[in-house]
Amino acid sequence: MSISTYSDLQASVGRWLHRADLASVVADLITFAEARLNRNLRVRQMEQSSSETIVSSEIALPDDWIEFVGAPMLGDTPLDFVTRDQYKARRGCYGNYYTIMGSTLLIGAQIHDSAQLSFDYYAKIPALSDFVESNWLLADGPDIYLYGALLEAEPYLKNDARIETWRGLLQVALTDIQAASDRAKYSGGTLIMRRA
Repeated sequence: MSISTYSDLQASVGRWLHRADLASVVADLITFAEARLNRNLRVRQMEQSSSETIVSSEIALPDDWIEFVGAPMLGDTPLDFVTRDQYKARRGCYGNYYTIMGSTLLIGAQIHDSAQLSFDYYAKIPALSDFVESNWLLADGPDIYLYGALLEAEPYLKNDARIETWRGLLQVALTDIQAASDRAKYSGGTLIMRRA
């Protein structure tokens, strides 16, 4: 049977575990798997772009933001990362730098009336639910979802012997999707050595 929807995935988890009595728990297992994947997976399908006109040096990061891909740009100028302590020490000394405090991007540049801020970032995997039946990861890696949910199930079932089986299969699937992402991301290009 194919796994192309959230409902298919829930049914498959029950079948693979040979348990029909876990219907109330399977949604939690999938949620836990997604949390694990958001912490560890970084593939091209997760890349998003943001561009906005800002009027303040404190900007809320997107709700689905995980981490930057490259440096944020203020107009045409890349911003350099500094630690929070460095940011605080530079307060009042404007420059092209930034730090992150919680879910807020703090920019050291002086914003006069407005400025254009743009950045690329890794976005969280859109969470599956009864209202979101599919996403790019379920389409590209149903095995990742399945093995991730099965890995999360074993501690719940007190079946520690199967944890390493599902962890190994999940790791292979993650390595495969990462390799496919890298090949696709750089396909058709060649690296050129340049002198500085």
